[in-house]
Amino acid sequence: MVAFKEAHGGGSIFGFIELISTALFIIEGSPKPAFYDALLPTAGQTIEVEKHGGWRKVEADGVTELTPEVFVAQSRFEVPNDSTVLFEQTCRNSLSTDGQLNAAHGFVGFFVQRRDATKADDGFNYVVSTMWTDRRAYSSWLASSQLSTALHNALSMRPKQAYFEGKLVLSSSQGI
Repeated sequence: MVAFKEAHGGGSIFGFIELISTALFIIEGSPKPAFYDALLPTAGQTIEVEKHGGWRKVEADGVTELTPEVFVAQSRFEVPNDSTVLFEQTCRNSLSTDGQLNAAHGFVGFFVQRRDATKADDGFNYVVSTMWTDRRAYSSWLASSQLSTALHNALSMRPKQAYFEGKLVLSSSQGI
């Protein structure tokens, strides 16, 4: 189990998202290392899973697909250098007490990744990731969200979207 956790990002949802973010670059061509600084990590509701002696027990027969436990929505942005402060502030404002994200039904977690390279080879220098209990919760939030509207208004370009379902979520009382 320890080897599995280490091989899949260290056993946290942040490790899983980091693994998926890296895979985005590999999928689009030859492997290219991409390093990011994580900003604004925010935990929402905890995904509860049944544990036996501190470990998960997963019934898998090798045929039946496991039910997804989390839905991840990622948006990659190409933010001009003169707009990075505005972009990060807009993301930070979405987490305020009157903000939309923390109060959203089904919200599990959020963070922003800022590319540490001075010039990203693919043009995308920010990744915004949100985690949800399911796609329906994400879609409901998105329909009422001011964050996506504010980000799109602050930038001249729409983000490149990617969506994932997590099958085995590792969570704790401290969140993601």
